Amino acid sequence: MLRPNLQKAALCLLACAAWAPLAAAQPSEADNRIAAAVQPFVDRQELAGAVMLVADKDKILSQAAVGFADVAAGQPMRTDAMFWIASQSKPSTAAALMTLVDEGKVSVDDPVEKYLPEFRGQMVVAEKAPDHVLLRRL
Repeated sequence: MLRPNLQKAALCLLACAAWAPLAAAQPSEADNRIAAAVQPFVDRQELAGAVMLVADKDKILSQAAVGFADVAAGQPMRTDAMFWIASQSKPSTAAALMTLVDEGKVSVDDPVEKYLPEFRGQMVVAEKAPDHVLLRRL
């Protein structure tokens, strides 16, 4: 079962993905619809604030912010707000990696150094560790 914060993050990503085609056609309407999809979580105080972004490989198609960056001060969330997301990048990275696997662009058995040369020569520290760090083990 997903933790509540992870569920909310997944919902935000799903909402952004669902409106990606709309964002390409009418960015301002897309901004409003994306914000409207997430706003109820702020209204129910399940989320203090959120920034959502839809992009393709070339440009940002739509972005929106809802809620507060600082609830106590009543400071609204801005699309350029920076905030601590802790380990929330792990499931996003895993989903992106598995999408690339599904598309045949990478293999989970590839050494990490194939894509990130900076990892060349890095080894896993464990008993009976393999020779290379593989994407599968990240």
